[in-house]
Amino acid sequence: MKSLISELSTIWSEESVPFLVSGEHRLDIAQLENTPTADLTGIKAGDVVALVGDFEPTSIRTLFELIDRRAIVVPLTKQTVSQHGYFFETAHVTKVVSGTKLRDLPAGTTSLDLEEFKKRGSAGLVLFTSGTTG
Repeated sequence: MKSLISELSTIWSEESVPFLVSGEHRLDIAQLENTPTADLTGIKAGDVVALVGDFEPTSIRTLFELIDRRAIVVPLTKQTVSQHGYFFETAHVTKVVSGTKLRDLPAGTTSLDLEEFKKRGSAGLVLFTSGTTG
């Protein structure tokens, strides 16, 4: 099976516009192809992985690779570091990727909803919001 980044590279190979744009930041697909990530070989389908980063090539490339591995991704920003413990516990995170570093967390409890989701074998996404609409 072809990786998501390979598929996207094929689709975007002839494009002259950026692949992703956020404000003044622009990324083209070649930048993502050549961006290093953490060694994700230990991550398997159904692992709940916190991805700490922002709009940067390493975080975006890592997100694509976690999707390929069918992980359940919990994207977090560096600005919310004081709340990470709460997010890790609530989402039942077992691994954390920040930049090119991967670390394991002790396995805690799990939820029935999460276990049911893991049985499906698909990639997943857990999002935390402030609850505001602004």
